[in-house]
Amino acid sequence: MSTLRAFAAVGRHGGFSRAAAELRISQSAVSRHVAALERDLECRLFDRTTRHCTLTDEGRALHHEISHGLAQIDRGIAAARNATADPVLHISVAPFLSAAWFTPRLLGFLRDNPDLDIRLTHAYSPPDFDVDSIDIGLNWSLRPERPGIVAEPLLSGELIPVCSPDYARARIDPDDPASLLRCELFHEFRTEDWATWFARQSLAGVTPTSQQISDTGALRQAAIAGQGVALLFRALVQDEISNGQLVAPFPVAVTCGEAYWLTFPARQARRPALKRVLRWLRREAAATAQRLRDTEGADV
Repeated sequence: MSTLRAFAAVGRHGGFSRAAAELRISQSAVSRHVAALERDLECRLFDRTTRHCTLTDEGRALHHEISHGLAQIDRGIAAARNATADPVLHISVAPFLSAAWFTPRLLGFLRDNPDLDIRLTHAYSPPDFDVDSIDIGLNWSLRPERPGIVAEPLLSGELIPVCSPDYARARIDPDDPASLLRCELFHEFRTEDWATWFARQSLAGVTPTSQQISDTGALRQAAIAGQGVALLFRALVQDEISNGQLVAPFPVAVTCGEAYWLTFPARQARRPALKRVLRWLRREAAATAQRLRDTEGADV
C-alpha cells in the first residue's frame, strides 16, 4: 500500500518532492517505492528530467486504475470510521420546512438523544453529497435521481388555498370556488399552480392573476395578515389552521410535481447515528401524513 500510495502521489503532483510532502516521508523514500514498483512490473512508469517527471503511457494507465482503487479504499475506511466516531450529523434542510416542521420536532428528539450532535445547513435544493459535507438532505424538489443516493418522499408537496378568517368572511363565497378569482392571489413558484387548482374545481381554462412571493415564510405571513389568498403547503400550515390564524375555504389541494424529499448516501445507511435520525424522521413524517388524512375526514 505504501508503494502504491507513493506512486499515485508522484503521478498526481508530477514530482517527488511534493509527493513526499503530502505523504510526510522523505523524497528518497518516495523514490525507492517508485523504483521498487518499476522493478516488480518490469516497465518504466515515469519519464524523468532534472526538474519534472511525467507518466509514461504504461504509467498513465496504471495511475488511473490505482487512483480509482485507492479512492474506493479511502471511502470504505471513512465509512468504517464514521460508524464508530462521535455521532455528528450534518443535515441540509429547506428554510421554511426547518422553521415550520423540522426544528420544533428536533428539540424533542435531541432531549431524548443527547449524545447526538446535529448541525443544520439551510438550502432549498438537495445537496451534492460528493461535494458538500452533508449526511442527510431534507429539501424541496422533483424526485432526486442520482446513483448511490437514497431518495424517500418526506412530506407531500400538496398546495392548498389559505387566508385569514376575516378575509374569507369578507371576500369568499364558500359555495363558489370562482369567488377566489375576485381575490388577491399569491403564489411562490408558478401562476400555473393556481390554474391547476382552478382546473381541479371544474374551472379549467381560467387565467388567474397572482402575485409571486418567492419566500414561503413571507407568503404565509401575507395570508395571516389578511392580504389575500395564498397557495401554501398543506402539510406545513396545519398548526395555523388549527389555531385559527388561517382557514382553508376550499379543501381541494393540488400537487404540481415537487415535494419535500429525504435523501442520503446509500454508503452511509449503516451508520448507527444516521439510522436513529432516519427512524425518527420517518415516524414524524408518518404522523404528519396521518394528521392530514384525519383532517380530510373531518372536512368531509
